[in-house]
Amino acid sequence: MDVLDINRRLLHLHGRDTTYSQPNWRVIWSETLVEKREGEYEDFTPAGIYLGTKKGIREVKKYDYLKPCWILEKFHQVFDRGTYDEVREPYTFEPVYVFLDKNDNNLPLNWKAIEIIVFAWSSGERQFIDHKEQEKKIYDAEVERNLNILHQDDPKWKPTFASSVSVKADNVGETK
Repeated sequence: MDVLDINRRLLHLHGRDTTYSQPNWRVIWSETLVEKREGEYEDFTPAGIYLGTKKGIREVKKYDYLKPCWILEKFHQVFDRGTYDEVREPYTFEPVYVFLDKNDNNLPLNWKAIEIIVFAWSSGERQFIDHKEQEKKIYDAEVERNLNILHQDDPKWKPTFASSVSVKADNVGETK
């Protein structure tokens, strides 16, 4: 099954976004997509001469960190994206699965794999975690554990002064 058949099937089974009429799922080749990004860019002449660093908006490859491969993407509406009108888009496609193995070798398109991933994504239970509350619980447990260690009557935790230097109260400077 080629990519056109897979995208037709994804569209038929999972539909389009009703606002922007974009497919909810799609498979794309990583090298074909570009996006506008705000940032600092180093400019060079075609001969390789450094021209300096400039801030601004540039059109760059979306997946410049990946080698050329197939990517399964999911449609998402975006409500606040960037400060420049040139960058701001009402929607985006985010990668869900990259068809590469652990050694960065390309994997072939496989409808069964795509079907499993989309099903798991669509039917999976989503839980929203309050990370601040979770971090506070971890912190409180660590404080409690450390206080318990400090208050133990175990002799290995009590300091010993047998080899320590002590000072006599009446003769300052002399040691035992």
